[in-house]
Amino acid sequence: MGSLFLGSSGFTRRSVLLAGHDYGFNRTIIDPITLSYSIELLLRRFLLIRRSLLSVGILLPALCTSLTAQSESDTTVTRRFEVTDIQSKITIDGVLDEPVWSTAPGIGDLIQRQPNPGGTPSEKTEVTLLHDSDYLYIGIVAHDSEANKINSTEMSRDASLRSDDQIEILLDTFRDRQNAFYFATNPNGALVDGLAFGNKDLNTDWNAIWDLRTQRTDDGWTAEIAIPFKSLNFPPDSSVWGFNIQRNIVRKLEENAWSGARLENDFLQVSEAGILENMTGLNQGIGLDVRPFIASSWSHSRGNVLDSSTSESNDDFDFEPGLDIFWNI
Repeated sequence: MGSLFLGSSGFTRRSVLLAGHDYGFNRTIIDPITLSYSIELLLRRFLLIRRSLLSVGILLPALCTSLTAQSESDTTVTRRFEVTDIQSKITIDGVLDEPVWSTAPGIGDLIQRQPNPGGTPSEKTEVTLLHDSDYLYIGIVAHDSEANKINSTEMSRDASLRSDDQIEILLDTFRDRQNAFYFATNPNGALVDGLAFGNKDLNTDWNAIWDLRTQRTDDGWTAEIAIPFKSLNFPPDSSVWGFNIQRNIVRKLEENAWSGARLENDFLQVSEAGILENMTGLNQGIGLDVRPFIASSWSHSRGNVLDSSTSESNDDFDFEPGLDIFWNI
């Protein structure tokens, strides 16, 4: 038989006699006061752990529910806008002085995609959409508190605008969330257009006939755009298009989009576009647009001052007529 001795602290040698064998082992002799204090300490720790577990049990489900709701909100809520149908004439001059530009509702604030995803843009951008039977009109007021620092150098057709302040537009006319018509411009009024596909690629070999004018102001810059419906393909029985617009402010490395403004998204991801409604009564025509133009050139050659027979200057003028023909197949 073995025995437990509660006495002074320390270690003592005890033996247990089992089946004629002596099994020696070390036993800790515990003071009663020390034992009572240890038990009390263990109880306190147990209660503290229990309280913490209860708190986690209460808060964790609520937190998970909140995150799930937020995730569902981010993935299911799609921005929508009803385009104003107009009958009045719009003159494309970049001024936006027709009364309808100020009375029609705007599409709402853009949202910062970078550098602060989901944040408020550092500069306000006002966008208004109108349409009649022949054109989609887009009016843009790009406010800038430092208008003298606006970057804009390109002017050629389909130029890369990565180094310029710019506006980009996507029109997913079939609402297939994979393909879209792409339009872009800068404060100089450069014409850039193409076809966005595969949620990341852009083909600028496609060119449409569309009208655009921009204006610099003390408060930033404006753009007035008219896109003919005969330059686009779309199902005549559908009143809903996919749409997105983005403004880039180069000096701030800032991108602000209307829909899908998350850092992991690229603007060319057509699947992140919002929705335009009331796209009805549109005249697609036969998709044939012909525009005549005249190209001119002038060259000036100076005479040889050392040779009196060739000392006179010569000016040559050349005019060549031409046609821009656009057939939307």
